[in-house]
Parts: sequence; structure tokens; C-alpha cells
Amino acid sequence: MVAERLDVVTALAAAATRAAIIEVVRRFEHEAIADRLDYLIGLEADEPDEAPMDIDSLRSMAEFVLSEGELYDPDIGVGPDGVVGLSWRLPPDGMAYLRFKDSNVVRYAVIAPTVNDGAERAHAAGTVATAEVMGAISPYVPQALTQ
Repeated sequence: MVAERLDVVTALAAAATRAAIIEVVRRFEHEAIADRLDYLIGLEADEPDEAPMDIDSLRSMAEFVLSEGELYDPDIGVGPDGVVGLSWRLPPDGMAYLRFKDSNVVRYAVIAPTVNDGAERAHAAGTVATAEVMGAISPYVPQALTQ
């Protein structure tokens, strides 16, 4: 199901807690992502020296995932500073990584998969608004993140 951006933004704006944001993710039919986020929040008790998952970072990540339609489920992690990151392997040897710093800033790094033996692989890194992420990385990962 491809969520309308306005519906996603409205639902996420109304979500005042991390649990409520995860419930929005679940409501828009991203069960695996919601389950992984629940699991990561559950780990916080085991790591008292690390910051809890940042709610603005979580909201930004959820907006991206829900607004972009049919992405392959990413690997999801939380840094020691509480910032949420998504990553995808791009076969055979590429990768894409997004770090959702706050409510509208995403750092990205992408290394395109090898296309020709011996050819230098394209890569990029930078910072963009959440709504601009796919435009920034799509030249390096054409169709690689969508189902």
C-alpha cells in the first residue's frame, strides 16, 4: 500500500510518543519495520549508557519509509546517540545508508554496485531534507530499493 504523503504526515504529527509512531508504521502495513523498532526500543534497558531512540529521528525515518511506497525492508539500527539509521545492501557489492538526524535532516551515503569489472564505482554522500532523499540517491541505486 502506498500511503498518501499528507495522510502520513498528519498521522505522524499526531503521534506524541515513540510507541504511537510505531503504531502508525504498523497501521500503514509495515509490520516488519514496526516489529524491529519495538525490538530496538526493548534493548534500551540493556544499554543504559546509550541514549534512547530519539523521537524526532524516529518520526523522520517513519515519514520516509511510509511516504516512499514499496521499499524493501531495510536493516534498521540505532546509534549510541539515539539516531535511527536504515541500510540496504545493493547486490553484488553496493550499499545505501540513511541516518535520520532530526525531524527533517537525513545524512546519506551510497556506493553503487559494480557494473563493469575494473570500472570505478559511483558513490555519493551528503545531507538533504527527508522529502529529497530518494532524489539524491536514486542515480546510484536505480530500482534497487523498491520491490
